[in-house]
Amino acid sequence: MYNQEQKEKFLEQLTINAAPFISMFKISEPYEEERQRDLAEFSKEDFEHLLANGLGLTQSSLRLARQRINHYLKWCRDNNIPTTLVGNLNIIPDKSGIIRDRMVGSPEELSWRMDRVFQDRKLATVGCLYRCYLWMLFMGFNKQEPANVLTEEVDLSSLSIIHNGVEYDIPPTALIDFMHAVNCNEFIHSRAIGKQDAVYHARVDSPYLLRGLRTEQLSFDTLQRHVRSLQTKQHIGSGKLVPKQIIISGFFWRAYQIETQSGVPYLSPIIEKAFCGTEISKDPESKPATDYHRYLTFKYTQDYYAWKNAFNLQ
Repeated sequence: MYNQEQKEKFLEQLTINAAPFISMFKISEPYEEERQRDLAEFSKEDFEHLLANGLGLTQSSLRLARQRINHYLKWCRDNNIPTTLVGNLNIIPDKSGIIRDRMVGSPEELSWRMDRVFQDRKLATVGCLYRCYLWMLFMGFNKQEPANVLTEEVDLSSLSIIHNGVEYDIPPTALIDFMHAVNCNEFIHSRAIGKQDAVYHARVDSPYLLRGLRTEQLSFDTLQRHVRSLQTKQHIGSGKLVPKQIIISGFFWRAYQIETQSGVPYLSPIIEKAFCGTEISKDPESKPATDYHRYLTFKYTQDYYAWKNAFNLQ
Protein backbone atom coordinates (compact mmCIF):
# COMPACT_ATOMS: atom_id res chain seq x y z
CA MET A 1 0.00 0.00 0.00
CA TYR A 2 1.16 3.50 -0.79
CA ASN A 3 1.75 5.59 2.36
CA GLN A 4 1.43 2.34 4.27
CA GLU A 5 1.81 3.68 7.82
CA GLN A 6 -1.12 6.08 7.43
CA LYS A 7 -3.36 3.49 5.80
CA GLU A 8 -2.57 0.89 8.45
CA LYS A 9 -3.66 3.34 11.14
CA PHE A 10 -6.91 3.84 9.24
CA LEU A 11 -7.48 0.07 8.95
CA GLU A 12 -6.75 -0.47 12.66
CA GLN A 13 -9.48 2.00 13.63
CA LEU A 14 -12.13 0.59 11.30
CA THR A 15 -15.26 -0.75 12.97
CA ILE A 16 -16.42 -2.51 9.79
CA ASN A 17 -14.89 -5.18 7.55
CA ALA A 18 -11.43 -4.05 6.45
CA ALA A 19 -11.05 -6.43 3.49
CA PRO A 20 -12.79 -4.19 0.88
CA PHE A 21 -10.63 -1.25 1.94
CA ILE A 22 -7.43 -3.31 1.68
CA SER A 23 -8.48 -4.36 -1.81
CA MET A 24 -9.20 -0.74 -2.71
CA PHE A 25 -5.80 0.41 -1.49
CA LYS A 26 -4.04 -2.30 -3.52
CA ILE A 27 -5.87 -1.19 -6.67
CA SER A 28 -5.20 2.50 -6.00
CA GLU A 29 -1.50 1.97 -5.21
CA PRO A 30 -0.22 2.26 -8.84
CA TYR A 31 -2.25 5.45 -9.32
CA GLU A 32 -0.83 6.90 -6.09
CA GLU A 33 2.72 5.92 -7.05
CA GLU A 34 2.32 7.47 -10.49
CA ARG A 35 1.30 10.78 -8.89
CA GLN A 36 3.51 10.41 -5.81
CA ARG A 37 0.67 11.33 -3.49
CA ASP A 38 -1.81 9.63 -1.18
CA LEU A 39 -5.52 9.35 -1.94
CA ALA A 40 -6.05 12.15 0.56
CA GLU A 41 -4.15 14.44 -1.80
CA PHE A 42 -5.97 13.35 -4.95
CA SER A 43 -7.72 16.01 -7.00
CA LYS A 44 -11.15 15.54 -8.56
CA GLU A 45 -9.43 14.69 -11.86
CA ASP A 46 -7.22 12.10 -10.11
CA PHE A 47 -10.24 10.40 -8.60
CA GLU A 48 -12.09 10.47 -11.90
CA HIS A 49 -9.21 8.62 -13.57
CA LEU A 50 -9.02 6.08 -10.73
CA LEU A 51 -12.77 5.41 -10.75
CA ALA A 52 -13.00 5.20 -14.53
CA ASN A 53 -10.11 2.78 -14.96
CA GLY A 54 -9.43 1.04 -11.66
CA LEU A 55 -12.23 0.90 -9.12
CA GLY A 56 -15.71 -0.42 -9.81
CA LEU A 57 -16.79 -2.32 -12.91
CA THR A 58 -20.46 -1.37 -12.88
CA GLN A 59 -22.63 1.29 -11.30
CA SER A 60 -23.24 -0.61 -8.07
CA SER A 61 -19.56 -1.42 -7.50
CA LEU A 62 -18.70 2.17 -8.42
CA ARG A 63 -21.09 3.41 -5.74
CA LEU A 64 -19.40 1.21 -3.13
CA ALA A 65 -15.96 2.44 -4.23
CA ARG A 66 -17.04 6.05 -3.74
CA GLN A 67 -18.43 5.22 -0.29
CA ARG A 68 -15.11 3.65 0.77
CA ILE A 69 -13.09 6.56 -0.55
CA ASN A 70 -15.34 9.00 1.31
CA HIS A 71 -14.94 6.91 4.47
CA TYR A 72 -11.16 7.19 4.17
CA LEU A 73 -11.25 10.92 3.40
CA LYS A 74 -13.48 11.57 6.42
CA TRP A 75 -11.09 9.64 8.65
CA CYS A 76 -8.21 11.76 7.32
CA ARG A 77 -10.03 14.99 8.11
CA ASP A 78 -11.05 13.74 11.57
CA ASN A 79 -7.37 13.02 12.25
CA ASN A 80 -6.15 16.42 11.03
CA ILE A 81 -4.78 15.03 7.77
CA PRO A 82 -5.63 17.56 5.06
CA THR A 83 -7.48 16.41 1.96
CA THR A 84 -7.46 18.13 -1.42
CA LEU A 85 -11.10 17.31 -2.04
CA VAL A 86 -13.60 19.29 0.00
CA GLY A 87 -16.68 17.29 0.99
CA ASN A 88 -17.71 13.91 -0.40
CA LEU A 89 -16.59 12.42 -3.68
CA ASN A 90 -19.62 12.19 -5.97
CA ILE A 91 -18.02 11.72 -9.39
CA ILE A 92 -19.88 9.41 -11.80
CA PRO A 93 -17.40 8.54 -14.57
CA ASP A 94 -18.34 6.73 -17.76
CA LYS A 95 -17.56 3.03 -17.17
CA SER A 96 -18.60 1.89 -20.64
CA GLY A 97 -15.03 1.20 -21.74
CA ILE A 98 -14.16 -1.11 -18.86
CA ILE A 99 -17.54 -2.88 -19.07
CA ARG A 100 -16.94 -3.60 -22.78
CA ASP A 101 -13.46 -4.84 -21.93
CA ARG A 102 -14.43 -7.28 -19.17
CA MET A 103 -17.95 -8.32 -20.14
CA VAL A 104 -19.57 -9.46 -23.38
CA GLY A 105 -22.62 -8.05 -25.12
CA SER A 106 -23.83 -11.08 -27.09
CA PRO A 107 -23.19 -14.77 -27.85
CA GLU A 108 -21.46 -13.70 -31.05
CA GLU A 109 -18.96 -11.59 -29.12
CA LEU A 110 -18.31 -14.41 -26.67
CA SER A 111 -17.69 -16.72 -29.63
CA TRP A 112 -15.25 -14.22 -31.16
CA ARG A 113 -13.31 -13.92 -27.92
CA MET A 114 -13.06 -17.69 -27.60
CA ASP A 115 -11.81 -17.94 -31.19
CA ARG A 116 -8.91 -15.65 -30.24
CA VAL A 117 -7.91 -17.86 -27.32
CA PHE A 118 -8.61 -21.45 -28.35
CA GLN A 119 -7.63 -23.52 -31.38
CA ASP A 120 -9.82 -23.84 -34.47
CA ARG A 121 -13.28 -24.81 -33.25
CA LYS A 122 -13.86 -26.98 -36.34
CA LEU A 123 -11.27 -29.41 -34.97
CA ALA A 124 -12.24 -31.82 -32.20
CA THR A 125 -9.75 -30.85 -29.49
CA VAL A 126 -10.02 -30.73 -25.72
CA GLY A 127 -10.54 -26.99 -26.17
CA CYS A 128 -14.22 -27.63 -26.92
CA LEU A 129 -14.70 -28.61 -23.26
CA TYR A 130 -13.44 -25.23 -22.08
CA ARG A 131 -15.63 -23.52 -24.65
CA CYS A 132 -18.68 -25.49 -23.50
CA TYR A 133 -17.95 -24.58 -19.88
CA LEU A 134 -17.86 -20.89 -20.80
CA TRP A 135 -21.02 -21.26 -22.88
CA MET A 136 -22.83 -22.84 -19.93
CA LEU A 137 -21.77 -19.98 -17.67
CA PHE A 138 -23.26 -17.60 -20.23
CA MET A 139 -26.41 -19.74 -20.41
CA GLY A 140 -27.10 -19.35 -16.69
CA PHE A 141 -25.29 -22.17 -14.86
CA ASN A 142 -23.54 -21.20 -11.65
CA LYS A 143 -19.78 -21.40 -11.81
CA GLN A 144 -19.40 -24.97 -10.45
CA GLU A 145 -22.42 -26.72 -11.99
CA PRO A 146 -21.25 -27.31 -15.62
CA ALA A 147 -18.90 -29.98 -14.28
CA ASN A 148 -21.95 -32.03 -13.23
CA VAL A 149 -23.82 -31.90 -16.54
CA LEU A 150 -24.32 -35.34 -18.10
CA THR A 151 -23.93 -35.97 -21.81
CA GLU A 152 -27.45 -37.41 -21.98
CA GLU A 153 -28.85 -34.10 -20.66
CA VAL A 154 -27.76 -32.27 -23.82
CA ASP A 155 -30.27 -32.24 -26.70
CA LEU A 156 -28.57 -30.97 -29.85
CA SER A 157 -31.75 -31.14 -31.93
CA SER A 158 -33.59 -28.68 -29.69
CA LEU A 159 -30.43 -26.78 -28.67
CA SER A 160 -31.10 -27.22 -24.97
CA ILE A 161 -29.75 -28.73 -21.77
CA ILE A 162 -32.11 -29.98 -19.09
CA HIS A 163 -30.19 -30.21 -15.82
CA ASN A 164 -31.70 -30.57 -12.33
CA GLY A 165 -35.13 -29.88 -13.77
CA VAL A 166 -34.10 -26.57 -15.38
CA GLU A 167 -33.94 -26.05 -19.15
CA TYR A 168 -31.10 -23.96 -20.56
CA ASP A 169 -30.99 -22.71 -24.17
CA ILE A 170 -27.81 -23.37 -26.14
CA PRO A 171 -26.92 -20.38 -28.39
CA PRO A 172 -26.77 -21.44 -32.06
CA THR A 173 -23.18 -20.12 -32.23
CA ALA A 174 -22.24 -22.73 -29.61
CA LEU A 175 -23.57 -25.73 -31.54
CA ILE A 176 -20.28 -26.97 -33.00
CA ASP A 177 -18.60 -26.91 -29.56
CA PHE A 178 -21.38 -28.98 -28.00
CA MET A 179 -21.39 -31.34 -30.99
CA HIS A 180 -17.74 -32.17 -30.33
CA ALA A 181 -18.30 -32.52 -26.57
CA VAL A 182 -21.33 -34.81 -27.04
CA ASN A 183 -20.26 -36.98 -29.98
CA CYS A 184 -16.48 -37.35 -29.88
CA ASN A 185 -14.93 -40.33 -28.11
CA GLU A 186 -11.42 -39.01 -28.77
CA PHE A 187 -9.70 -35.70 -29.36
CA ILE A 188 -6.89 -34.61 -31.66
CA HIS A 189 -3.66 -34.05 -29.78
CA SER A 190 -2.86 -30.32 -29.84
CA ARG A 191 0.71 -30.96 -31.03
CA ALA A 192 -0.59 -32.87 -34.07
CA ILE A 193 -2.71 -30.00 -35.39
CA GLY A 194 -1.50 -28.94 -38.82
CA LYS A 195 0.54 -32.09 -39.34
CA GLN A 196 -0.21 -34.72 -41.97
CA ASP A 197 -0.82 -37.58 -39.55
CA ALA A 198 -3.23 -36.55 -36.81
CA VAL A 199 -2.78 -38.15 -33.40
CA TYR A 200 -5.93 -38.91 -31.44
CA HIS A 201 -6.34 -39.70 -27.75
CA ALA A 202 -9.35 -41.41 -26.18
CA ARG A 203 -11.46 -39.53 -23.65
CA VAL A 204 -12.13 -40.83 -20.15
CA ASP A 205 -15.08 -43.22 -20.08
CA SER A 206 -17.66 -41.30 -18.05
CA PRO A 207 -21.28 -40.07 -18.28
CA TYR A 208 -20.19 -36.45 -17.75
CA LEU A 209 -20.19 -34.08 -20.71
CA LEU A 210 -16.95 -32.33 -19.76
CA ARG A 211 -14.81 -35.45 -19.54
CA GLY A 212 -11.34 -34.95 -20.92
CA LEU A 213 -8.35 -37.13 -21.66
CA ARG A 214 -7.39 -37.61 -18.02
CA THR A 215 -10.25 -36.32 -15.89
CA GLU A 216 -13.99 -36.93 -16.03
CA GLN A 217 -15.09 -33.53 -14.71
CA LEU A 218 -13.59 -30.21 -15.74
CA SER A 219 -13.60 -27.86 -12.74
CA PHE A 220 -14.12 -24.10 -12.60
CA ASP A 221 -10.68 -23.58 -11.06
CA THR A 222 -9.05 -25.54 -13.89
CA LEU A 223 -11.04 -23.51 -16.42
CA GLN A 224 -9.88 -20.22 -14.89
CA ARG A 225 -6.23 -21.28 -14.76
CA HIS A 226 -6.25 -22.59 -18.34
CA VAL A 227 -7.96 -19.53 -19.80
CA ARG A 228 -5.66 -17.19 -17.87
CA SER A 229 -2.59 -19.12 -19.06
CA LEU A 230 -3.65 -19.11 -22.73
CA GLN A 231 -4.41 -15.38 -22.67
CA THR A 232 -1.05 -14.64 -21.08
CA LYS A 233 0.84 -16.72 -23.65
CA GLN A 234 -1.01 -15.03 -26.51
CA HIS A 235 -0.50 -11.55 -24.99
CA ILE A 236 -4.21 -10.76 -25.02
CA GLY A 237 -4.42 -7.51 -23.10
CA SER A 238 -7.95 -6.29 -23.70
CA GLY A 239 -11.22 -8.03 -24.45
CA LYS A 240 -10.27 -11.01 -22.31
CA LEU A 241 -12.43 -13.95 -21.31
CA VAL A 242 -13.37 -13.36 -17.66
CA PRO A 243 -15.46 -16.36 -16.49
CA LYS A 244 -17.15 -14.58 -13.57
CA GLN A 245 -18.16 -11.69 -15.81
CA ILE A 246 -19.43 -14.07 -18.49
CA ILE A 247 -22.03 -15.30 -15.97
CA ILE A 248 -23.52 -11.85 -15.38
CA SER A 249 -23.17 -10.93 -19.07
CA GLY A 250 -25.25 -13.97 -19.96
CA PHE A 251 -27.95 -13.04 -17.48
CA PHE A 252 -28.14 -9.52 -18.83
CA TRP A 253 -28.29 -10.86 -22.40
CA ARG A 254 -31.25 -13.10 -21.55
CA ALA A 255 -32.95 -10.21 -19.77
CA TYR A 256 -32.41 -8.06 -22.83
CA GLN A 257 -33.92 -10.67 -25.15
CA ILE A 258 -37.07 -10.78 -23.03
CA GLU A 259 -37.15 -7.00 -22.78
CA THR A 260 -37.04 -6.60 -26.56
CA GLN A 261 -40.05 -8.91 -26.82
CA SER A 262 -42.13 -7.67 -23.90
CA GLY A 263 -40.75 -4.20 -23.22
CA VAL A 264 -40.15 -5.10 -19.55
CA PRO A 265 -36.68 -5.86 -18.05
CA TYR A 266 -36.60 -9.42 -16.74
CA LEU A 267 -34.30 -9.25 -13.73
CA SER A 268 -36.13 -11.21 -11.06
CA PRO A 269 -34.48 -14.65 -11.55
CA ILE A 270 -31.04 -13.52 -10.43
CA ILE A 271 -32.57 -11.82 -7.41
CA GLU A 272 -34.57 -14.87 -6.40
CA LYS A 273 -31.55 -17.11 -6.94
CA ALA A 274 -29.81 -15.38 -4.04
CA PHE A 275 -32.40 -16.91 -1.71
CA CYS A 276 -33.54 -20.05 -3.54
CA GLY A 277 -32.61 -23.24 -1.70
CA THR A 278 -30.83 -21.44 1.12
CA GLU A 279 -31.60 -20.44 4.68
CA ILE A 280 -30.09 -16.98 4.26
CA SER A 281 -32.32 -14.40 5.90
CA LYS A 282 -29.78 -11.61 6.27
CA ASP A 283 -26.80 -10.28 4.38
CA PRO A 284 -23.31 -10.04 5.98
CA GLU A 285 -24.13 -6.59 7.35
CA SER A 286 -27.25 -7.97 9.09
CA LYS A 287 -29.83 -6.19 6.99
CA PRO A 288 -33.25 -7.88 7.02
CA ALA A 289 -33.88 -10.22 4.10
CA THR A 290 -36.51 -7.90 2.60
CA ASP A 291 -34.06 -4.98 2.65
CA TYR A 292 -31.32 -7.14 1.16
CA HIS A 293 -33.68 -8.29 -1.61
CA ARG A 294 -34.52 -4.65 -2.33
CA TYR A 295 -30.82 -3.81 -2.41
CA LEU A 296 -30.07 -6.63 -4.86
CA THR A 297 -32.90 -5.48 -7.10
CA PHE A 298 -31.49 -1.95 -7.10
CA LYS A 299 -27.93 -3.19 -7.66
CA TYR A 300 -28.66 -5.45 -10.62
CA THR A 301 -31.03 -2.94 -12.22
CA GLN A 302 -28.28 -0.32 -12.18
CA ASP A 303 -25.75 -2.79 -13.54
CA TYR A 304 -28.12 -3.95 -16.28
CA TYR A 305 -28.64 -0.45 -17.63
CA ALA A 306 -24.90 0.26 -17.44
CA TRP A 307 -24.28 -2.94 -19.46
CA LYS A 308 -26.91 -1.95 -22.04
CA ASN A 309 -25.40 1.50 -22.36
CA ALA A 310 -21.88 0.12 -22.79
CA PHE A 311 -22.94 -2.15 -25.66
CA ASN A 312 -25.29 0.40 -27.23
CA LEU A 313 -28.37 -1.77 -26.73
CA GLN A 314 -31.67 0.11 -26.76
